[in-house]
Amino acid sequence: IPGLGDYTCSASVAVGRAVWTAGHCLYSPDIGWHTNMIFVPAYKNGRAPYGVFTVNEMSVLNGWANSPEPFANWAWAYDLGMASVLDNNGMAISEWVGNLGAIWGVAAKQHWHANGYPNNIGNLRYLIVCEGSLSSRWDLPGPNPVGMGCDMGGGSSGGPWWIKHNPYTAGPFNLVNSVVSARGPNINRTKEVFGPYFGNGAKNLYEWGAQQ
Repeated sequence: IPGLGDYTCSASVAVGRAVWTAGHCLYSPDIGWHTNMIFVPAYKNGRAPYGVFTVNEMSVLNGWANSPEPFANWAWAYDLGMASVLDNNGMAISEWVGNLGAIWGVAAKQHWHANGYPNNIGNLRYLIVCEGSLSSRWDLPGPNPVGMGCDMGGGSSGGPWWIKHNPYTAGPFNLVNSVVSARGPNINRTKEVFGPYFGNGAKNLYEWGAQQ
């Protein structure tokens, strides 16, 4: 992040050359776009089994980019972004590793699996999964973020929340429906994490990603 140094986030392959992540992983209000970013699919303890992909273009929701100050409270409702990555040996990221599905505009009450690389579990080196259902909504202007039971910390931001869990199966399964975003309004609830509700903004980002 310009002026602040290096950082780590999580992401998942969405479509073509594009990956889902959190808005705050790509853009900081009053600072601008982040730089020198790479995506390492299936990273594990220093190993990159499918190579390293350089981020090329980025897009975030206007509600996040237009926040009047860094991390204004209401902006967390729009903490969603997508990045496109350059090909590796002439192949798009989805050709290397496949991609998850996606769904938006459905009921907020869901049961999710959430993935990420948190610093408090595995020291950013291992992919961790949380499993839980809707615990609460964060009452903010705009689409209220959804909350689930999960204790992943920093580094997991941007990791996918997916529904209809059915690994190794093609078809209408494994649908990204949010991403790891923030702790929410009560810092004492350390085992709850929030993510943006997937509505029209998520649909627009997906369509942007499909064109990359």
